[in-house]
Amino acid sequence: MDFKGVRFYTISCAGLVVFYYVVIWVAQISGMVSLVSEKDGMVLGEMSRQHPLDPHEPNFSKWLPESVRPYPSFEGWYVRLLDTESNFSAAMVVATNYATNESQVTLLFTLSSKDAELFNSSSPVSGAGSSSYKLRTYSRAAMSKEAKFEVGRSENRRPGDPLGFEWEAPGLGKVNMTAREARLDITIHGYTLKAHLTEHVLWDAKRSERGPEGWAKVLPLPTHWYVYSLGSRIEYDFLGPGGSLTRKGVGLAHSEKNWGISFPDGHVWFQGFSADNSAQILGSIAYYTLGGVKTPYVGAMGYRSQAANIDMRSVDIGTYFTDVRMSYRNAEFTVTGVSASHTIKIHARADFETLSEPILAPVTKVKWDFACRETFLADVSVEVFEHGVWGLIGDKRLVEKRTFNNAAFEFGEELLKT
Repeated sequence: MDFKGVRFYTISCAGLVVFYYVVIWVAQISGMVSLVSEKDGMVLGEMSRQHPLDPHEPNFSKWLPESVRPYPSFEGWYVRLLDTESNFSAAMVVATNYATNESQVTLLFTLSSKDAELFNSSSPVSGAGSSSYKLRTYSRAAMSKEAKFEVGRSENRRPGDPLGFEWEAPGLGKVNMTAREARLDITIHGYTLKAHLTEHVLWDAKRSERGPEGWAKVLPLPTHWYVYSLGSRIEYDFLGPGGSLTRKGVGLAHSEKNWGISFPDGHVWFQGFSADNSAQILGSIAYYTLGGVKTPYVGAMGYRSQAANIDMRSVDIGTYFTDVRMSYRNAEFTVTGVSASHTIKIHARADFETLSEPILAPVTKVKWDFACRETFLADVSVEVFEHGVWGLIGDKRLVEKRTFNNAAFEFGEELLKT
């Protein structure tokens, strides 16, 4: 057997080891869930059958181990916009910790290069007059214990559609999401983002509930991941304190969510779209620490273009990720994903100085910490190859080569300590 074959089987076995540890973890937290009565709350099986866009009712059942009660303990939604004419970019995070009944809202934004040249010390980010806007990503956050959900906002629902919901926190604003549109109206420390999303590009055009996790969505994993849209049309208004930054326009938007108990112990996340929205890239590679042992890297990614439509995830038999290199200090990341029919090589790169201030993320069931940094000024290069039998037989054929500019790129948790 040649080296490629040895590497394939070695990595496949590593994937099985990861799967084994995940199954053990799942068994620990769901051991007696089947005994939960309706009065104890929603069981995990019911949770897996609801549409992933909708809020998950947390399970406080006494049958769940206290270490993971409630499940999920956190849930959050993320929307990022890119104005493809000016290259202005902004994002919003709204998240709730069900274990502590506390919510957080974060706004991020990045100026275009023209904006950065225009602003000076008379237009401070902080409003204190001591610093100027620079070409980097900024983060502003606020907390609330008064946030609430209202579920069932969708009108004229079709079979398989989400119920829709509205999230609202006094003094911070609201988010409304349904199957075919979303509206944002958020204000934090004088920064306001209002937006309307339509014309979504679903992960799976035929089944809106499908996302990057694939079949693993039915498991009570530490972190779940769902994509609402890979590239919506967005109309937006963005305003900074004292009129220091005003932007209004039409662009593209990416929207996703997470829920579970905590984020991975370390992760990289990247996202981009072409200027005409004919292609999108999205992915994340992460590791967990289970029983004091660091797992091999696990991940999922999707690539969409006129030339290729590719999903890859660690939980799929015959799919694996290799050549993973993460360098937080250089703001650089590479990974190669291999399936039976395709290989995709990804290289993400940004200037370290463009990374945002640390962003709040769930690091344990009850603790949120400033554990992620993100930039909207990355370049993500992609090479897609087509082949047979995992590339072990015959030649690879280059299908497409593309670079996504002004992409989003994030490092999280333990990687920030490297």
